[in-house]
Amino acid sequence: MVERTACLRCGNLILETTARRNSGLCAICKRDDDSVQFDAVIQGWIKDPTTLPGTHGIPLPKSIALSMAAEQVKNRLYPDDDAKLEAECHAAFDQAHDKWLNQGAAALSNRERYTLAVETFYGEVSNGGFEQYLTNESGEFAPWAEEAFAAIGIPELAEVMRNLAELFPEGTIPVDADDRLEHILSIDGERLEELASRFFAFKRSNENRLHRKLADYLRRTPS
Repeated sequence: MVERTACLRCGNLILETTARRNSGLCAICKRDDDSVQFDAVIQGWIKDPTTLPGTHGIPLPKSIALSMAAEQVKNRLYPDDDAKLEAECHAAFDQAHDKWLNQGAAALSNRERYTLAVETFYGEVSNGGFEQYLTNESGEFAPWAEEAFAAIGIPELAEVMRNLAELFPEGTIPVDADDRLEHILSIDGERLEELASRFFAFKRSNENRLHRKLADYLRRTPS
């Protein structure tokens, strides 16, 4: 029998492994803590662009997540054509994410589901590989990702997601975070590394292709 304990903040029952990993917090509470700290840094850059890494001779942060965020803020403040496409995708994501939070997954259109799946996949895997992608909120959108990449026209990543799903029972990635974590712990880490290697090879040779494809899809697909 799987041992569970109460989250120190919300009281929901979580796996012992989750509690140890997150200092007693469930994945949602831990994510909220990290998000508050992360957002404070980003807001500081926006309020005072002279402190923005990547500009004014300031080096990018060592943290991949903060480095990516700094690039996004820079693109927002000083956009080129690719940055404008990326901003268009992020705006669609924000709208879909708000709807998901307020109304639930059942209220989403395919356009909104695909936007959530593509954007979270790209950001989370780039930042921390497939373990981070599957254990964070992004994992809730993972069951839509193969279909999403096929719809926007990136078959290479649709295949990666299909292979990822094959590592789970019945070829389905669980929506529940604890269920995903329980199965992730039994997956051979080398198989996840192999999928990550394929993703990063795609990313290196297809810079900006993902956002161009997603933006094209969003423009031709009714809201």
